[in-house]
Amino acid sequence: TSAPKQLDQVVVRGEYIPEPMLQTSEVASFVTREDMERTGDSSAAVALTRVTGLSLSRGKYVYVRGLGERYSSALFNGSPLPSPEPMQRVVPLDLFPSDVLASVTVQKTYSADYPGEFGGGVIDLQSMAVPDKPFLSLTVGGGVNSVSTGEKGLTYYGSGDDEWG
Repeated sequence: TSAPKQLDQVVVRGEYIPEPMLQTSEVASFVTREDMERTGDSSAAVALTRVTGLSLSRGKYVYVRGLGERYSSALFNGSPLPSPEPMQRVVPLDLFPSDVLASVTVQKTYSADYPGEFGGGVIDLQSMAVPDKPFLSLTVGGGVNSVSTGEKGLTYYGSGDDEWG
């Protein structure tokens, strides 16, 4: 008979990363930032070609479930996107580079989370969060020519005001 041994304390830490497919009861597909980085997609339109049931028309318009682009709805962070085409209700998704997107959700069935004005599906582009660090830096500088500024050099008649333009 051996005496029971005392073990050191074991601490397991983990971070919960939500899986969007498990959280939704609707028919939906998701393209994450990691997916876009891994495949090298340059825009949202190219990234969406990898989603089942979607096809790309003219390199920028997405067809959901074979229905034309007018039967789809595009959102940006949950807000409807206006169409740059005056006579069509279509948003060219090649305008959105994958560098600024956190994820893209394609929902093919109705839910109360999205507006109901689509027949094929709704595409929701989620942008990345605003960075904590500043991302724009401006520097202003000036200088003079110390050799010729204020010195008399070659002149001509009427050149007394040339330094003013």
